[in-house]
Amino acid sequence: MPTDLACLTPSPSTLSAIDNASRQLRRVAERLVDAGFLVRRLAAATDWQTPAARGFFTLAEHLASDIVGLGTLADGVLGEIALARARVSVENAWTCR
Repeated sequence: MPTDLACLTPSPSTLSAIDNASRQLRRVAERLVDAGFLVRRLAAATDWQTPAARGFFTLAEHLASDIVGLGTLADGVLGEIALARARVSVENAWTCR
């Protein structure tokens, strides 16, 4: 049997804050992925002839990969937030009667 503390129902304001944070993080993740693709598109559209320009292109590619990776990481965090929110709701519904 769960303790009384474990059976506390999350307040609507807490759930609202979780939902708001998820929405904001989702926007950040989308913008990061878009920025990564924009960097790649701009780098590909430029004529890289000099050694310095080719070096910059390489750095731009690494930056794009890092940015897209952050977007992917943010997506993973969103999944974890959704799972935690669902667990709180379901556990309270099933175990705290």
